[in-house]
Order: sequence, then C-alpha cells, then structure tokens
Amino acid sequence: MSRKNKQRRTNARAAQGSLADSLRSDPTLSAFTFEGPYRLSGADLLDSMYCADNGRWFETPVDWYGLARAARQTSWHQSALSFKRNVLLGCYIPHPLLSRQEFAGVAMDWFVFGNACLELRRNMLGEPLALRRALAKYMRRGSDMKSWWYIQEGQEEYRFREGTICHLMNPDINQEIYGMPDYLGGLLSASLSHSADIFRKLYYDNGS
Repeated sequence: MSRKNKQRRTNARAAQGSLADSLRSDPTLSAFTFEGPYRLSGADLLDSMYCADNGRWFETPVDWYGLARAARQTSWHQSALSFKRNVLLGCYIPHPLLSRQEFAGVAMDWFVFGNACLELRRNMLGEPLALRRALAKYMRRGSDMKSWWYIQEGQEEYRFREGTICHLMNPDINQEIYGMPDYLGGLLSASLSHSADIFRKLYYDNGS
C-alpha cells in the first residue's frame, strides 16, 4: 500500500473518531454517511434452489404475482408491453383452432412472464377441437417435467392431462424449466419511478 493511501485511511479514521466524539458531547447534533461501495455479486442461498421442487411441481424462479403487479407499475412499462402485443396481433392470421382473442392473451403472457401456455382440447372422438390459453401466471411445471398444474390461490389444484399443454418459453441463463422476461433489468427503474409518482401525488394531495 502506498504512503498516500495509508495517510488517507489514517485521516478518515481520525475524522470518524472526532465525529463520534462530537456527537457524544452534543446530543443535538446529527449526521449521516454514505456507506459503500457495496458488492454487486455474492453467494446466495437461492442460487442453490433456483426453481424449488415441492415434490409435485417446480416453483417459479421469481414471483409471478410480483411480475403481474410490476407490469402496471408505470405507464411507460405497461404501454411497451401492450405495444409489442399489438404488433404481434396485427400480424396474426386467425386459425380454426386458435382465435384472435386467445392469441392476444397468449402474446401478453409471453411478454409479461416470458412464458405462454396453450391447452389442446379435443372432442369426443379425440380430434383437436380448439387451443385455449392457460394463464401463465398460475401454470406450474410438474416435477416429472411432463405434467402441468394450474395453481391459483383459494382454488383447488388442477393437473392437466399429459400431452395437452404446449409451453412456449423465453430461454433463461440459469434454468430450463421456465422462461423469463427480458425486462427484469429495468424493474428497479420502474419501481423507483412508481414510488416517486406516489410521493409526488401524496405531496400534492396534502396541499403543498
């Protein structure tokens, strides 16, 4: 370590000591400091169980309920998702098995959750009847990697018949069970903007 760095550390310690002494001698004084720098990476227990297996299905890598709320946190985030959905919808040619409305829901699931699920329904003769959207928010992949479950709070768990679910996923770098959306890196900015909007509204409502 160079002499300059040693001198700087010595001066910093001395300053911290004098500040602490001043605060003790005069309780009316107050001060705050900016700590850091913080590490950007480190070991995390969740890294060992990215998609926890409860014995019947795999839990999602992030909270799907949280993603659903985050999709509407800010106008610019929600409008971007809706715009992408509308672009795909404008290019879609309706199919006898998949209506335009069902496709719109599947596209929105894809952009919000990075996953989309279609259920193949058959008639009494076993022939394909229609493709129906299965809400990605409540879909869970079975522990055997073949079955699918519909899990909704307050409702009875439902297991789909094997081979009836078509799963589309946006590949993730950490696991291959569920897809992940591309906008996760921008959620902090969206959350900060949402909190700032709430603060400004409360400030205005209070007559300031």
